[in-house]
Amino acid sequence: MKKNFLAVLCIGFVVFSSATLSAQQYEEAKKNVVSEEEEGPLMFKFEPNFLTAVENRQDEINKARAVIDTMQISDRKRRRLLRDLHKNPKAVLVSKTSVAETKFEDN
Repeated sequence: MKKNFLAVLCIGFVVFSSATLSAQQYEEAKKNVVSEEEEGPLMFKFEPNFLTAVENRQDEINKARAVIDTMQISDRKRRRLLRDLHKNPKAVLVSKTSVAETKFEDN
C-alpha cells in the first residue's frame, strides 16, 4: 500500500514539474517573438520598398494635379478628373484629357 502510494506520488510530482518547466519555456519563446516585432512590421521583410512605392504614387498624383490645375476647363470637369485620378491608379481619363489639351495648345 505504501509502495503504491509512493509511486503515485512520484508520478504526480514528475507530471506537475514537467508542466511547470514547459510553461517556463513557453514564456521565453514568447519573449523572442516580441523582440522580432520590435524590429518592424513583417511586411518590410517581404516588400521593403512598399513605402517608396506609395511615395512615388503620391508624387505622380501631385504632378497630374498640377497639370489639371493649369488646364482651362470647368470646375465640374476638374473635380471629376481629380476624383478619377485618386480612384484609378492609371487615370486613363486624365491622360486622355491632358493629351487632348496639349494637342490643342500646339495648334
